[in-house]
Amino acid sequence: MNHRFHLPAKKIILSFLVLLLVCSGPAAAAGSDSTAKRKAVILVMDGITLEDLNNPSLTSLRSIINSGVIGLMNIRAGALTYVDRASSCLSIGMGVRTLVPKKEPIIFSRTAGSQPGSPEPGEELYPLVNTNINSLKELVAEDYPNYTLGMIGEMAGKNGIAVSFVGNADTDRPHHEAALMAMDSRGVINFGNVSRNLLAEDPGFPYGVRTDTAKLLTVVARALSQTGLVFIDFGDTVRLREAEESIGLQGDRLQNIRNKVLENADRFVGGLQELVDREDVVLMIISPMTSYGQSGEVNRTLTPVIIYEKGQPHGVLTSNSTRIKGIISNIDVSPTIFQRFGLNIIKPGFLGEAAEILPERGSLAFITDSLSKLVKLKKSRYVIHGFYVTLLAAALITLYLPVLKKVSLKFKRTGRMLAVSVSALPALSLIIPSVVSINQFYPDLVLIISATLVLGYLISHNRAWTLNAMAWFSLAASIFILGDLLMGTDLLVETPIGFNDVFMGGRYYGVNNDTMGILLGSTVLAMFYFFDRLHIRAFWRLALGITVFALVTLSQTPAYGANVGGTIAAMTTGVLAVTALRKGRLVRKKTVAAALVLVILMELAVAYLDYRSGAQTHAGKVLGTLITQGFGPKFLEVLQSKLSLFTVMLVIPPYNILLAIQVYIYYLVESRLGPAMNAIRQKNMVLAGSFEVILYGGLVAFIFNDTGVIATAMMLTYLTIPLGVLLESNNK
Repeated sequence: MNHRFHLPAKKIILSFLVLLLVCSGPAAAAGSDSTAKRKAVILVMDGITLEDLNNPSLTSLRSIINSGVIGLMNIRAGALTYVDRASSCLSIGMGVRTLVPKKEPIIFSRTAGSQPGSPEPGEELYPLVNTNINSLKELVAEDYPNYTLGMIGEMAGKNGIAVSFVGNADTDRPHHEAALMAMDSRGVINFGNVSRNLLAEDPGFPYGVRTDTAKLLTVVARALSQTGLVFIDFGDTVRLREAEESIGLQGDRLQNIRNKVLENADRFVGGLQELVDREDVVLMIISPMTSYGQSGEVNRTLTPVIIYEKGQPHGVLTSNSTRIKGIISNIDVSPTIFQRFGLNIIKPGFLGEAAEILPERGSLAFITDSLSKLVKLKKSRYVIHGFYVTLLAAALITLYLPVLKKVSLKFKRTGRMLAVSVSALPALSLIIPSVVSINQFYPDLVLIISATLVLGYLISHNRAWTLNAMAWFSLAASIFILGDLLMGTDLLVETPIGFNDVFMGGRYYGVNNDTMGILLGSTVLAMFYFFDRLHIRAFWRLALGITVFALVTLSQTPAYGANVGGTIAAMTTGVLAVTALRKGRLVRKKTVAAALVLVILMELAVAYLDYRSGAQTHAGKVLGTLITQGFGPKFLEVLQSKLSLFTVMLVIPPYNILLAIQVYIYYLVESRLGPAMNAIRQKNMVLAGSFEVILYGGLVAFIFNDTGVIATAMMLTYLTIPLGVLLESNNK
């Protein structure tokens, strides 16, 4: 009887095992192909420039560039212009721009109980801990309460990926700042080696030592066999930068030593390439600091970044943070490591976006040319804005002195000529660089400035010509900005009138607050002027006004590269404009208050919907953080950040002075020239409605934007300049 049931029992067991094998087969196959087994190496080489990478003698670096992808990384940390190594590395490690006060050196040492038996470690690996971790925790808790210290190490640990850090960048003091990228929230790195045994004595190198490339490669190979994410600090470039800054190394001696350092780095990269090719590993080379020679130049924050993987597409980098071909942000590094390198990590807690590859032949030449254009563009912006400020100040003086102080000017036409020029400059600065591809610093500036002055003189024959020209130039500026934003052509980034400064990294795409002021002011002036002159019926004025400002408001949403303050300013200005067009009378203060409350409620609703759908915009992300992490800390963090920049902009000339002067001029006109203002409103009933719309819309832009001083100063020019022309005509 036992024999009768023995065979079925075997069959049942075998059938169960086969079924289990069949069911687990796909899972096992999936596990064998899991991208979680992929590995990544991050090589940190401070102070590497595009000029270095264009050196044909650096064959290994050129090889991985020609086979990989390259871009520029913005390394700006918490401050607008100041960058130091600790802040830059911690910003990458946390995934948010962070500023570390210079109090004490960053030191990593072996954790207790991890001593391998040798007092001076050689090629072995051991756990590391940050000896400054408590002070860093206090910094993060106080200034960055909504972010995680050591986010890269923390996320790697939570997903079963061991992290290692190897390399020594010491000079006459420890330089372990790069390890801030690899540590977790406790300041711990799974495995590492920061020993000076990784160096070789060499009097021809800064501080008498150089990286022993053979020994470092051995340690890297060991780290790669034990961990999934390896950070390497190539200390020679750090010591070179330190020697330039502290010792004053310069001239031919600096160049000779720099050549030696780069040759040693290239030798190491060659060995590293063989290693990662053999192990099927992704290699990323980053430079958290620019070279010391660039620290006082325009390009103090853009450094090369290279990604290499055997058999990958060739091209240049971009990301959704920048939306600029060839440029990523430092906060993009951490999500790039996890998402782009396929380490099976979802991107929670990171503000940046994973880098993407755009195909581009001759990628190094493309990046070099792009940087050259950006440097020229930034220099030209200072010239154009200086010219704009000069024109505006001269126009205000020549237009308002005769009517407010009864001063007689010798050349009566000067005020009108300057008025046309002030309106023409934004439009020409936007259009000319996009139409005439000179891409040269001086020719571009000469063409824009000459065209502005010549057109200003030719068109300012009388008041009618002057106002007509101002309206057409305003319409051109409005159409250009609005079209660029909605179509996503990103031409604004390449124009010298806006401060979309990629070097500062505050905004890479979309519209900045100065250009926002131009858009709102020019749209209101052009629309009200042509409605007035063409005698458009009330119904069509209202319909067109609603349509135009719906598009303007859409262009000012964060999804199109604006900010929350820009959305509020655009929406409020639109509501005021539609109200003025519908009622055909001056905007009242109660209407302004009601419009502002309505707009804020609408903005909160849109941000909430955005948060619920995935929080793709800045507004949605901030509101999501407020909801999930508590209103108090995050609100205070945002408020502190905005108020600090607002305060800075409020005290830095010249736009603060121009804003105050324009507000004061409008107050004097309203209080002293009542009959003249009434006469203007009688003759230009629709156009006169634009004055209050621009004034109150500018006030909202001033309050709700951190650089609202510039936005409002530019916006008010579309009130004070045409009003000055009208008063000048009435004053005759």
